[in-house]
Parts: sequence; structure tokens; C-alpha cells
Amino acid sequence: MISTVNKQQVYEWRKSDIQPLHLQDYTPAWHDPYAQVLLSEYNNWKEVNDWAMELFPVKKELSPALQKKIKEIQSTYITEEERTQASLRFIQDDIRYMGIEMGENSHKPADPSKVFNQRFGDCKEKSYLLCCILRAMNIDASPVLINTVTKKNTHTLLPAPTDFDHVTVRVKLNNIYYWFDPTIAYQRGNIKNIFYPDYQAGLVIADTTSTLTSIAFRNNSKEHIEEYFKVAAMTGRGTFKVITTSEGNAADEKRDEFNNESISEILTSYKKFYAPYFEDIKSDSLTFTDNDSTGIFTTIEYYTLPNFWKLDKDKVSKFSFSAFVVDNILRKPKEKDRTMPFWLSFPANYKEELNIELPEDWKVTESETHVKNSSFAYNSKFYCLYNHVHLITEYENYKDHTTREEAPAYFKDLSSFDDLSSFEITSGKEDNAKNKSDSTINNILSGILLIICFVGGLFWWNRRK
Repeated sequence: MISTVNKQQVYEWRKSDIQPLHLQDYTPAWHDPYAQVLLSEYNNWKEVNDWAMELFPVKKELSPALQKKIKEIQSTYITEEERTQASLRFIQDDIRYMGIEMGENSHKPADPSKVFNQRFGDCKEKSYLLCCILRAMNIDASPVLINTVTKKNTHTLLPAPTDFDHVTVRVKLNNIYYWFDPTIAYQRGNIKNIFYPDYQAGLVIADTTSTLTSIAFRNNSKEHIEEYFKVAAMTGRGTFKVITTSEGNAADEKRDEFNNESISEILTSYKKFYAPYFEDIKSDSLTFTDNDSTGIFTTIEYYTLPNFWKLDKDKVSKFSFSAFVVDNILRKPKEKDRTMPFWLSFPANYKEELNIELPEDWKVTESETHVKNSSFAYNSKFYCLYNHVHLITEYENYKDHTTREEAPAYFKDLSSFDDLSSFEITSGKEDNAKNKSDSTINNILSGILLIICFVGGLFWWNRRK
């Protein structure tokens, strides 16, 4: 017997049974809330590794030109650390990143000699070329398959070559493993300090590999911002200087920016950052220094504020400020009732020091704020020394996300200092009136003193006569 069901009834049943999934704001890319079915032709990660070993063979015949380059590195540098650093720098600086990933080139790297000669390649080709150069100098180096989105959650996927979208390199020196990403251009500093992204897990292509390898993250990325405001009078213009010292990933990003954009373009971009706070700000100049041995990158920005003080309707002069950089790093999702984790900037380690030099001594209400939880730490101090007003703020994220269980504590801690993160110094009409009154009294007292001296002088003269 075949029964019929009203179409409207079927629709209503489906609507009530299957609810739509809403993706909340600031959800990390690695968090996939959607149901899925996985299929794979591979039984385990060793089979995937064996497949990749054929694409990245350990022994590869190299062209005379490439062999000449290797001998040049060997003759110039003595230690394995120096040779590794020189090889990495050559791949990053001289081999441009460009991918033509069609057909077998979607997964098979081009011959390393060809990549060397043409001076460009994608991630797998740059990484394989680096491995071949290092292996030719008897340095242990292996390609590493990476998933830049799922990261450690790659463990939850079925073993398959399609699980990966990136290739990097692992090098063994003095029984210590180092991880490098040849696609990051112009990295500087010692190999012990070279930044490697938080990829968390990867498949190291080697004959001993049978599973994914967890990759510990070394957070050496820091940024120190010093902002100096100077105003010569209680009216008129002021000057503004910003010194930014960057290390690790922060330095890599700055270095890449200065290698791909003009100083004028960068200064315009930096000015736009401060424009919402100071609408009439004028950019003057920008300089930078790049320390090759430490990898520290420093920029100095110079600005003019034509109208340092802002007058309100009551003719009160005001200057408002905050930890401008740190405030832009803090994540404040609109959806606080979390059913999903939310993304945090990571790595994020900032120290912002703001100094305002005023034309006279000042008094402020000093304050300190200290907050620490499983996701971040925030510390600030606001104080004044004579005519210098200081605001020192430090902020560090401990990981790339906050779980839904941690969310209530996160928002509570965030709100605890949110209202205390903005500051204002004022010089109003009451102060001016007080100064004017004091001046009048002083004039009157001076006049009385002159009269007393004059009368006393006459009395003394008459006595003498």
C-alpha cells in the first residue's frame, strides 16, 4: 500500500527537524562546525608519506650551476648553522614566490635545478630546493606538508594528500630540530630566532615517518611602540613622533612591507591609522633601520598636529588619548553568547608607551589596571612626572582563540578595563580664571608695598633733615 503525504506537511517537518547553522563572528578558520563525510583511499599517514617520498626524492641530480652555488656557500661559511642560514636567505631573497599549479604541478614540485635557474617557484618548489641544497652539504633536511587552516585539527581528518595546502622545511642541527618557511621573504637574524608560523602540526616527509608531527610554537614576536607628543603652549600646534621596534613575525611583516611598497605609500598608510584620533594630523617623514644580525626592525614616524588642543562648547581645552595600537588589537565580538570559539590575534605581544610633554607641570589622577586569564594578559599604568604625562600599556595573547567555555571570563575581564583605557587632559576656563585672579591680587599687593616704601622713605628723609 502506498500512502501520500501532503507536501506542506513534509516541508514543515523538515523545517522543525533541521535547524540552520549560524556561524558566529570572529570564528577561527580551523573551527568547522558543519557536518561532513570523509572518504580516503589511504589507510594511514605512512601511506601518504610514501606517496610524497616519490615526489620529493632524497637523492636528486643537481645542475652544474646549482652545484657551483652550493660550493660557494660551503667556501664562504664554516658551520652548519651558518650554511643553513645562508641557504635559507638565498631561497627567501633570490627565489621569488610564484605558483603555476596545474596538472601534476598541483602536487609535484618542478626540478630543483630548473627552479634555481628560473629564480621562481611555489612553496613546495622553494622548500624542496632548500632541502636539496642542505642535503648536498650533508645537513639533515626534510620537506613538511602543512595545512595552514586546520593546523592541529589535521589529526581529525582521514589520511590523504589533499589534507595539505602548504610545504615547509625541517632541519636537524646538533640534534636540535629547526623549522623554516622558505616562502616568508627577507627574514633576518640568527636561525635560532627566525620566526616560524604557528602551524601546530605537519607530515614530515622522511623514510621513518608514520604519523603527523606536532610542532611546538616559539613565540618570539614582539612589538614595542613609543609615542611622543610635545606641545609648546596651551594653544596651537603640537608634534608627534612614533618609534616602533619589531621582532620575530612583527619584524618580518614590516620588512616585507618596506620591500614591496614605497616610503610614501607606507607613511600614508600609517597616517590613516592615527587619522580617526587626530583628524588634522600631518605626516612629515618616516625612517627605518633593519638589523641584519638580530632581525630587529625599527621605524620612526614624524607628524604635526596643527591643533593639538580641542575646544568644546564651554571653551575647555582637551586632549584625548589611549593605547592606540593595543586598543586595535583587542577583539570584541558582537556575539558574546558564544556557542563557538572566537579568534584572537596571535602571536600578539605589545608594549605601548605614550608620553605627553606639556608646557607646564601637570597633575593627574594616577591609575593602574592588571588583568590576566587563560587567553590574555593586560597591564596599564597612568601617571605624571612634572610636565610629562605617561601611559604604559602591555598586552599579550597566549593563544589564537578563546573557547566558548572561557568566553564569559574573557568578556568580564575585557569590560573591567574597557572604561579605563581612554584618558583625557583638560585646561579649562576655570583654571584660566584662577590664574587671572592670582595675577590681580599680586598686582594689588605690589602696589601697596610700593606705597609703604614711599611713605617710609619720606618719613626717614624728614627725620634726617
